[in-house]
Amino acid sequence: KMHLEPQIEYPENTIEAFRFALEHHVDMIELDVWFTKDKKIVVFHDGDLARCTGKDGHVNDLNFEELPALKLPTADPWLQGSHRRDSKTKVYRIPLLKDVLALLKTRGNVLVEIKETKDSKRIVREVYEMLKKHDLLDRSVWFSLKHKTNNTIRSFQHTVSKPIPMLPSVVDVIRV
Repeated sequence: KMHLEPQIEYPENTIEAFRFALEHHVDMIELDVWFTKDKKIVVFHDGDLARCTGKDGHVNDLNFEELPALKLPTADPWLQGSHRRDSKTKVYRIPLLKDVLALLKTRGNVLVEIKETKDSKRIVREVYEMLKKHDLLDRSVWFSLKHKTNNTIRSFQHTVSKPIPMLPSVVDVIRV
């Protein structure tokens, strides 16, 4: 129900959008994770920076401190006209996963989409450790639209005592 509402008020996948969603008592937030060049885990929908920042490049190719601010209003026709709050004055940044997870300490569940493909084994392990550190293992579900990454998640699940539930991939659903 709230999938698009927070991004009408604030840019998608920002601390402000997640805070807004939680303040409005959503049951679950969905977020997308990538590595930066310096192996920081960031929350950003696209790997390509152009749609949301107006800059060429990929999240993987820049260090966290080099990531550009989000460009508002966005050039994306799907989101054009959104982001009503402070769109002319506020600078919105691509957040670190650890900062988003800190918002969930006392409420809310999280659906984590692993978008990273270059180093999926490492990001799966590090996301798991972050969820564990923030006491979110019982309130998490994860998935990837990439079948190979889902296989990486499944393999990892066999190595831990407390696996995180997974959504099936499209290939898994078709197989049924």
